[in-house]
Amino acid sequence: MTLGRAEAFASKNGVFVSLIDGLGSGIGFMAALVILGFVRELLGSGSIVGIPIDPELNPITLFILSPGAFLGLGMILAFINMLKHRKEKKTYVEHENNLKSTTLVTSKVKPETDRRRYGPDGSFHHILQRPAR
Repeated sequence: MTLGRAEAFASKNGVFVSLIDGLGSGIGFMAALVILGFVRELLGSGSIVGIPIDPELNPITLFILSPGAFLGLGMILAFINMLKHRKEKKTYVEHENNLKSTTLVTSKVKPETDRRRYGPDGSFHHILQRPAR
């Protein structure tokens, strides 16, 4: 998949731009593997490069094994999604404070008021309400 994307990019761009894209992709993939390895090493053995972090930490041996990579990747992705959700929510609250109401005119006859809301479970809802007559 990675090679297919790189080949598609290289076929549409010049050599220098493709080289920079390849280096960026390689560095990004390497960073992802290093972060995943760091999390697995910390949780699986309680140490980083053989140096114990906390003597009272009970290591979870599962993280050293193959399934630990999937669990570690899932934890990292969940953390990233949590950060994105917090940023979206913060941006939404700031936007709502700046603009108390926004009116969308979809046609000259039926103006609708655009209200964005977060549900009780934290999910984002886009609700269009008609103004009272």
